Amino acid sequence: MRGIKKTTALLVVLLVASASLWAVEFADYGLTVLGERTEDGLRLSTLRDERGREFVFGADATVGEAEIAVVEQVVDLVFGFNSMEIEELRIVVGERRVSVQVRPRNFVHDGIDLGALTPAGVQFYFVDFLEYDFRMLVRGLFLRLRGQFVNEDLLLERLVGAARNPEQFLQSQNPEFMLSRIHELEQELAETRQELRDSTRESERIRQELELTRNAVLVFENRSFFGSLRIPDAAAVRRVIELKQEFPGLDQDDMRARLEAEGLSVSKKEVFLIYSLYFNEFE
Repeated sequence: MRGIKKTTALLVVLLVASASLWAVEFADYGLTVLGERTEDGLRLSTLRDERGREFVFGADATVGEAEIAVVEQVVDLVFGFNSMEIEELRIVVGERRVSVQVRPRNFVHDGIDLGALTPAGVQFYFVDFLEYDFRMLVRGLFLRLRGQFVNEDLLLERLVGAARNPEQFLQSQNPEFMLSRIHELEQELAETRQELRDSTRESERIRQELELTRNAVLVFENRSFFGSLRIPDAAAVRRVIELKQEFPGLDQDDMRARLEAEGLSVSKKEVFLIYSLYFNEFE
């Protein structure tokens, strides 16, 4: 009997201590308790922060500074949404995750009433990062939207896409469709690579043809006064091109001087022809 009394007394002390601890924690973080209730054995508190934003808070695990910090971030995030007005925000801290349920009063974007398409509201979960997981009802089809929350715009883009084309959205969630799409993309990639290889070969063919044409014109225009052909020194031609690319401002006289200093023989006419054919300089 004494043991039962002792246990009962201890439970009363723990319950009182727990209740007072909650109140102190809320007050320490600028939160005012507006009311309390119990649903399915879970104690819920309606809170208001210093900016006048109200939300419902519950916990089935110990709430510490880290959990309160997550709650504050969630409140800032949800009340910061441009697309919705909040009817109720409920945050429940569990042992492994924080659950967030948003019930919008008004939720419209791009001319679509998203609130009417999400009758159960929008749910988020926080473990290591914030995720969303909820359902839409569009034209009698239930669509499950699930993924990592990055920002409001990306979430809205997905919502609007599902609302406008629910059949395509359902198809995109089908693993067989995704595998088929991967196969299509692999084929497109292979074709693109082949086109690139063909383009590279064609580019090389054109480059070689251009080089041959330039050489032919160079030899033809380098004829002597009596019409005999004079083949320019290939090494000298390559060196003129290299120096001109390295020093674009090098004029023809300076070019000849540079080549003569390197022991390469090139005539004034040949330098002129190289400048004309390769660099479109005719002076």
